[in-house]
Amino acid sequence: MEETYSFGAWVKGRRNDLRLTQRELAGAAYCSTAMIKKIEADERRPSPDLAEALADETTDLAALAG
Repeated sequence: MEETYSFGAWVKGRRNDLRLTQRELAGAAYCSTAMIKKIEADERRPSPDLAEALADETTDLAALAG
């Protein structure tokens, strides 16, 4: 059975895999560091646009690193 986890957990995992700080990810996704902290803690859900930006940025940054 597949484990489910939140979008916040996914963002935090991707950010850690890429060795980015919350500030670096926030800058790349054009949002505040506080918003990244809240998303990762599941205190806030990102807008569809921000969720897409976070997914795109982590994918783009992973491609650059790899």
